[in-house]
Order: sequence, then C-alpha cells, then structure tokens
Amino acid sequence: MRNALIVAALASPVLAQDVATHFPAAADGWSSVVCNCGTNYGPILSNNPSTWEPGAGYGGSPGFLQATDPVGNCNFFAAPAAFLGDKSAYTNGRIEFALRSNVTDWPNDAIVVLVSSGAPVLVREFELPNPVNTWVQYSIPLKAGVPGFNWRVTSRTGAPATQGQIAAALGALTALRISGEYGATAPEEIVGLDAVRLSRGCSAADLGRQGGVPGGDGLLDNNDFIVFIDYFFAGNPLADVGRQGGVSPGEGAFDNNDFVVFIDLFFAGCA
Repeated sequence: MRNALIVAALASPVLAQDVATHFPAAADGWSSVVCNCGTNYGPILSNNPSTWEPGAGYGGSPGFLQATDPVGNCNFFAAPAAFLGDKSAYTNGRIEFALRSNVTDWPNDAIVVLVSSGAPVLVREFELPNPVNTWVQYSIPLKAGVPGFNWRVTSRTGAPATQGQIAAALGALTALRISGEYGATAPEEIVGLDAVRLSRGCSAADLGRQGGVPGGDGLLDNNDFIVFIDYFFAGNPLADVGRQGGVSPGEGAFDNNDFVVFIDLFFAGCA
C-alpha cells in the first residue's frame, strides 16, 4: 500500500507553483532598500548594500541574505521580479520567510509591505524576531479577516484592508518588502533573511516537506504521502481524516476511509 501511494503521488500533476528561495549560493535577485518609517512605505529613499552569507541559514540551508541598517530610516529586504507582477493566484495563500536579528529594541516597523499599481500600499505587522541571533520563521496569510495581525492600508495602524484590496495588490504587485528594521539606533542591527516562499493555500493534505519530515511547505507531493502514512501507523490524529463512506471528518478510527479522504484532499490541490 505504501509503495502504491508513493507512486500515485509522484504521478500526480503539479498542484502548486510556489515562488521560493533558500539563498543556496547567491542573493537570488533580492536587495536591500531604505524607506520611510511609520507610514508611506511606498517610496524608496535609497538602496542599501546586502550580502550573501554562506552557511548557518534557516533549517541548515547553505546560505542567507544579510543587511546592516545604515541610516535612521527603515531598512527592508526587497523581492526580485520572480515574486512580482500578476500574483493573483496566491490570493488566500501565504508569504513565508525566516528572519534573524542581533537586536530587537525597535518594535514599530516589523512588517511586510505590498506595493502595487492596483491598490493602496498594504502593510501587515508581525512579531519581532525573538530571541535575538536565532532564526524565527513566519507564515503570513494573504487574506483579510485573519485573527490577530491583519493587513492594513498605508501603515500598521491604518484601516483594515479588504479582501478586494489584497487581491488587487497581488494582481499587479510592483514591490514586496520584508522589514529588516529591529534596532533603535543605526547601524545597530544586523539582520538575516532566509527561506522565502510565496505559496498558494493548500488543503489539509499538506503534511510533509523535503525529506519526508513533518511540516507543511505549501507543496503537495510525495513527502505528504510519506508523512501521512507515518502518522497513520503511529495513530496520530492528523491522519484521522475520514469516516464510513470515505467522507470527512475522522471518527477516532484508523482505516481505509482515512486513505480515501486523504487522497481526495491531495488532489483537491492548492487554492
């Protein structure tokens, strides 16, 4: 059964075309720019040198991007063309990344910024990368109305962004920026960026990542089948997805119905 399921996964169509980089050998087109702090994040005030650093990346990746804040305004990591343009297919998906900073004494501009030709500048706040000098992973939903932090217009205290505004921004994206501003005094902070991914929203079948280890990655592939099967035989509740008739939800038993529902979820793909 296990081998048959793995073959089925490998034979399946590509269900998600993520845009991603782990900076394996270079900056991959990413740069560092300086913008205003607090509000009006659209204009670029100046460019800021950034460097590709070998080794010690997030999750053991072979490299990462690093920048030192040079001035009193706010430093951002800026995405290359592969992450820009018409990205409407990623509405309701996620922007994921990992950050590392040597200081976190400036709490006011920990944000992601979307600049577009189709909507106002949109801003989404996130928690500071604590503890210091430690990689912290973030997964930011590209949709409105999510509990906790939400997308806002112009600044982190602006009006909540609507789903229509988020979709419009993603449909004509001219800039995607991730904050590198966590220190109160320039040039206090040295910030690293790694594991950036723009992914579509996936079903509950997104259980595994590279190497067949637990943890969704925005892709539906062989790794998800491996993790599901391991969960199934370990009696993990995440594999209890089906009941009599091959329908969801689970009912506390581990049987063929769970396989039927899991396969349906897998081929439902990523929205």
